[in-house]
Amino acid sequence: MAERKLRILVTDDDKIVRKICQNALEGSGFAVEFAENGQQALDKIIESDYDLLLTDMEMPVMDGMSLLEKLREIPVAPPVIMFTAHSYVPHAVKALTRGAYDFVTKPFMADQLVASVNRCLDAHRLKKEVQVLRVTQNLLPVFENILSTLESSQVIAFLLEKACDALKAEGGSLLLHDEGRRSLTVKAIMGPFTKNVVGAKVGAGERIVGHALETGQIVRLTGSMKVDPRFAAIPAYQEVSSSMTAPLVVERLSIGVLCVKRVADPAPFTEQDEQIFRLIAGFGSLALSNAFNHEALRHTKETLEQQLEQRSLAFEKTLVELQELKSRITAP
Repeated sequence: MAERKLRILVTDDDKIVRKICQNALEGSGFAVEFAENGQQALDKIIESDYDLLLTDMEMPVMDGMSLLEKLREIPVAPPVIMFTAHSYVPHAVKALTRGAYDFVTKPFMADQLVASVNRCLDAHRLKKEVQVLRVTQNLLPVFENILSTLESSQVIAFLLEKACDALKAEGGSLLLHDEGRRSLTVKAIMGPFTKNVVGAKVGAGERIVGHALETGQIVRLTGSMKVDPRFAAIPAYQEVSSSMTAPLVVERLSIGVLCVKRVADPAPFTEQDEQIFRLIAGFGSLALSNAFNHEALRHTKETLEQQLEQRSLAFEKTLVELQELKSRITAP
């Protein structure tokens, strides 16, 4: 699978500046999109995910400082680098105190811009990795509890509950393959659903769960399925603001899927949430596999014990019959 290009939104009312940025950034392997003012940029950021925002200080409709203030109201906003003329440097410094990562003075060289972009993206990536590590550290006791649980029904309920808690999801579901692997059965569900669908079946190649199983990748959606061309034709069970679906895989064999969703909460699941979800799904898959193996061994043990008891009873019965036969033979 090709690595996703990092998306950068360049916001400037000057067409020449936008073209300079495009040449420099696309030449360095980034995907570049444009806005001509702060309002256009804000609309784009609300509708889609960007890895970085480059914005001018002075623009019509909405300037860079106003845009920066608006971004503070968005749950998941990209890091920001400001463009500024030399005379606006004090304003750019003020922008740093309000959350911007860096500023670049005009006119700038292409290598200067790319260097600032790379520093910002590296710092943001490290910040997200630290956040993931902190969450992971907090989840270690949860993982230990899941792995030590040997009843599959308890693992299913515990895994779904902790996934929703860790990701601040309002609900979710867990589905497992049926014996023939042609369909999956809903084993657990929680959250604001219109009806209880535990026991319902979904075809193994159908809907979002089918896509997750086919690709072996987490499917992360923001908004309705209708806005995603992969799922636009599929009727939604319930409209959600964001969702993630992860395949549960053990030794390259899928055993089911884990789904989480947000309904009323407008904040979308992020790439960082996806990393955490991948860890939870991985540990959950191991825990379910351990529980299934334990239950299979226990069933085998119980079956062998029953067979042994039946054979012991049959042997005792045979001994009794032999004793009776012997008594009849030796009787005077």
